[in-house]
Amino acid sequence: MISWNFPGDGRQASIASGVYDDYIRQRIAEIKRYGKPVFIRLNWEFNGFWYSWSAQDSAGKTRSGNSPEDYKAAWRHVVSMFAGQRNVTFVWCPNLFAPVPVAHGLTVYDWYPGDAYVGWVGLDAYPGSANWGWMQNGKQGMNELYAFARRRHKPMMIAEWGLNTVSTGDSPTWMHRYLDWIARHPGVKAALYFDYNNTDSEGKDYQLSTFPAAAQFLRSNLQNGRWQFALR
Repeated sequence: MISWNFPGDGRQASIASGVYDDYIRQRIAEIKRYGKPVFIRLNWEFNGFWYSWSAQDSAGKTRSGNSPEDYKAAWRHVVSMFAGQRNVTFVWCPNLFAPVPVAHGLTVYDWYPGDAYVGWVGLDAYPGSANWGWMQNGKQGMNELYAFARRRHKPMMIAEWGLNTVSTGDSPTWMHRYLDWIARHPGVKAALYFDYNNTDSEGKDYQLSTFPAAAQFLRSNLQNGRWQFALR
């Protein structure tokens, strides 16, 4: 899977105008030569404020050219350029409980570019980002996004998840909760663990090697076939 932020200055409006079409065509040619299946996660976590393609900054100030309509127009433009490239599918991926849409009377669905332009519905949802009940059942939480994907007849991907050294620690309990949720939702067809040390920029280490008890819990349950989804 490629997590690809659109080219340019971060403003979505600049993409739909066609300014970067030559650059996009170069990427299309590379993927065509590659030939194998590719997921492309375009401008993920758009509903936050920490990326240049977010609609607002951390102070709630609107970024010019980054409205939901600008975002959808840019997304549709890029996907349309890939028309006929059969080894590519596109992952629309909000972040769990990011504050910007709610604070401004919007929801993540205002950024949805349409069924014809989305292959998979993704979600970045980290254990410990809230209590477990809220993660599942809160507004725009895991259950709600899962139901949205099912209504759209789209497979779902947990595109980022992982334990961390700040809010979960080495917790087999969190690992069990999360894997059990995935196993009980058959429309979830992929889950990507964020195996990365991000202490320099975020103060959190997500590497599975940092959590030996949770890693052993995961390993033993995969080996005994409890979570078959992970073995297919």
